[in-house]
Amino acid sequence: MRLRQDGTTSNVSEESDTETPVELPACVGAQSPRSGTCIKKKVKPVCPLNKFTEDQEKIPLAERECRIQPFCDENPGLAVGDECFKRKAKKPLAPLPT
Repeated sequence: MRLRQDGTTSNVSEESDTETPVELPACVGAQSPRSGTCIKKKVKPVCPLNKFTEDQEKIPLAERECRIQPFCDENPGLAVGDECFKRKAKKPLAPLPT
């Protein structure tokens, strides 16, 4: 296995001289990109109101400028803000005058 400057590795089989690029996983926790076992990936910001705009819907997911997080009320145990999006509570409607 060879480490390239772009952060990918390549496997060279002895049977053939062709290289197949292998994408390294993102670094997690105390892992360092210097170790050669992971790469540092830039995290996209969360989309406003946790929704894609109509223009973004037309773009492939990998090319979008923001990301959608799962909702906290549907995924208990996730950290609010970092791992999940907290929905704003809807205000109750005012009672109708009688």
